[in-house]
Amino acid sequence: MDTTVKIWDVQTGQLLRTLQTKAELFDVTFSPDSSLVAAALNNNTVELWGVASGRLARTLNHGGEVVSVAFSPDGALLASGAYDSKVYLWGVPSN
Repeated sequence: MDTTVKIWDVQTGQLLRTLQTKAELFDVTFSPDSSLVAAALNNNTVELWGVASGRLARTLNHGGEVVSVAFSPDGALLASGAYDSKVYLWGVPSN
């Protein structure tokens, strides 16, 4: 369990960006176009981060301890699943 997301350039091995979340991480995923990172946190939220800016774009309140996140193939929706046995679908704003 950690509170940081590290984005690396896999070709050079260089650390590009470190994102500091507000709670411990359970899951992380990139949007299909790699412009966003979604982080499932143990404080009942999902954080959406802009990869290029390194800024927190939005915090989504799931209501239960979120353990998984996944984008739809077109990146228009984000699903979050939690220990509360609920799956939420969120609209993702276009860039």
